[in-house]
Amino acid sequence: MRVFDIYWFNIADKVKFKDTQPYLKNMLAEFGFTWSDLAFSAQNASDDSVIARIPEKFPKLEKYFRSTKYGSMLCSYTDNRFNGELFAEKSDYDDIFTLFSKVPRPFKISSGHILLNGVNWFGEEPAAPVPDCTCEEKDLFYITDADYFSNHIAQHRNYDDGLKYNRVSVCIETTAVPEPRDSSTVIEKLIPYLGKPYWSRTHCVFSKEESLRNKELSAKHSEYIKNLIKNTLPNPEKYPYTMNDTAPIPHLADIPTMKKAFAGTGFTHKKGNPGWLGEYDCRDSHGYLYKAFVQKLSAGCSFRVWLEISGCNFNTGYLDAPDYCMKEEGESFPIIREFALLCAKIRDEYGDKLAADFGDTPKWYYKS
Repeated sequence: MRVFDIYWFNIADKVKFKDTQPYLKNMLAEFGFTWSDLAFSAQNASDDSVIARIPEKFPKLEKYFRSTKYGSMLCSYTDNRFNGELFAEKSDYDDIFTLFSKVPRPFKISSGHILLNGVNWFGEEPAAPVPDCTCEEKDLFYITDADYFSNHIAQHRNYDDGLKYNRVSVCIETTAVPEPRDSSTVIEKLIPYLGKPYWSRTHCVFSKEESLRNKELSAKHSEYIKNLIKNTLPNPEKYPYTMNDTAPIPHLADIPTMKKAFAGTGFTHKKGNPGWLGEYDCRDSHGYLYKAFVQKLSAGCSFRVWLEISGCNFNTGYLDAPDYCMKEEGESFPIIREFALLCAKIRDEYGDKLAADFGDTPKWYYKS
């Protein structure tokens, strides 16, 4: 098992997208960090002509042109990327940097990234990248982030990013025995340049054989949880509702309702997005994280619930939950209460079965 900490930053208030690469390279140099390789992807899902114009301006980049069933792209990754075909030729680096300095004008690339690999975050020569074997079936066109893990820093371009977003990710390998190294010392150095991360996680990468085993077991447990919730909660009643209905929309799945429903279960309310999604979390004695969701739907009088359970080597959840449509005030509480009690019951009675297949998740996996 190899362990990586991933951090995400938004540096829009510090530097424009087109100036980001020299900004990041200057940051690395100031702290004595070096990098060895470069990977990139660039695509525009709605307009292939954007990608077609790039080789006209940068003829050396034509070798990275890929035509897929979903559209055209420029990409250093190949279909053999899981065997190491990840990086661009070093002689093309200047053109790639120049290309990304012309986004979003004149090249309106809607999705992609540029990634500096092999950063010596801890001062030593980094180990080789490791593929995320759970992503092997991902189509090449949808590589907006790297589907391998390594010591790297990357700048990202996403469909909905405007002037308010300039996203950068930092990936640090922390693999060590008896437990992973602390990556926060590295991040503290970067904060003056990048600001505080808005999101972070720890990711464990396993061999292809282990990943396949964990995936199959996770699917088995997911099916069990799906059927348990489906067979335990009441069948949803469907009421006719139109946007022109003059009847007041009943309050449902709001914070007071959820707080009362989850009282005494050991689940703690998370901030989430209180306007449309409620989340309650809990960990069990095996180190697994249980996340219970209550989502309000656009109709205003409907909601759905589901449960996700995760550890360092698995993630199982029930996502295709039925929609509960409420007609009268207060109808949602007994359903959410029953769901909350069921989540607690699964935590108390099913965790041992998960541990028999996946083993315990160590405390260092969840830093907060």
